[in-house]
Amino acid sequence: MVAKVVHNNNFYNQTRFSVVIPLYNRERYIVRTLNSVLKQTRSPEEIVVVDDGSTDAGGQLVKSTFGNKVKLIEQQNRGVSAARNAGIKASGGDWVAFLDADDMWLPNHLEELSRQIISFPHAGMVASNSIQLNVNAPPPERSPPGRVKQIDYLVEASKCLTIVNSSSVAIRRDVFNSIGDFKSYKYGEDLEMWARVSLHYPVAFSDSVTSIYYRGTGGAMEKLNNKSDDKKKRKIKALPEVTPTIKMLCESGVSDNESSKIYISSIIKMMVKQDILSKDIARARMLRKLMPKKRGLGFSLTLLLFLPAGLTVKIVSLRSFLREGQLL
Repeated sequence: MVAKVVHNNNFYNQTRFSVVIPLYNRERYIVRTLNSVLKQTRSPEEIVVVDDGSTDAGGQLVKSTFGNKVKLIEQQNRGVSAARNAGIKASGGDWVAFLDADDMWLPNHLEELSRQIISFPHAGMVASNSIQLNVNAPPPERSPPGRVKQIDYLVEASKCLTIVNSSSVAIRRDVFNSIGDFKSYKYGEDLEMWARVSLHYPVAFSDSVTSIYYRGTGGAMEKLNNKSDDKKKRKIKALPEVTPTIKMLCESGVSDNESSKIYISSIIKMMVKQDILSKDIARARMLRKLMPKKRGLGFSLTLLLFLPAGLTVKIVSLRSFLREGQLL
């Protein structure tokens, strides 16, 4: 469903955004991040930075550089979910827009989110498109307004896992009262939240690029991707053990609906590929057994898993099979 946007200026002006930024050892980037918020064409009601027990001078830098323009909360290190939850509780806007301390927004990010809220006033979550840049790459200028539409989050996330991410999204305040706060997981706590919201509320999305995820800052996704040994040790025997989001879908009793099955299948297929590449054939085979019925991995992946493990490892070691359009 794509909306033709007609601005209701009164509604536009009354929509209040609280910006919540969890901060942990991001002294090098936090000034750039906050400057991008202060340059918004649609000014936020407030900016809340939660210093989650940083060991660098990031919190002091926020104080000395921005003063009373930013509300700074300092707490002992309890993790990013606890930091976001503390920011939500300390803020008062109708909508909470999230931004990571090493990312940034283009000037029209909040303006673009406002367009979605006007078009879909019953939405519980809105997000715009984002791009990834290397840490020192200059950002693009303001992007033009995008196509605004309501989406099936699980289906869209099966195509692009980060279609909604922690620097592109805003959630209506009353949603947290209904479904609860961010939960503490070692990974995937944000993806679990987006999926949980989508089970109860409409989700709107704009394809306009208004947020930037910076690579090379040592962020959570980079750390996760570098822990291949930990991934091998994490044994998975049941569907709820695959990811926090899949656990939530199972516990909510919706793992068998079509959107959930599409999402679960995409996650399992992605993890099977990763396990084959890392030569953990045993876990890849176990994951395959958890694939929802009537959904397969495709001929090439299935063939690799039915071959003797030693032969699969040899095949995977041949780089010619790893090129785009080949087996993996």
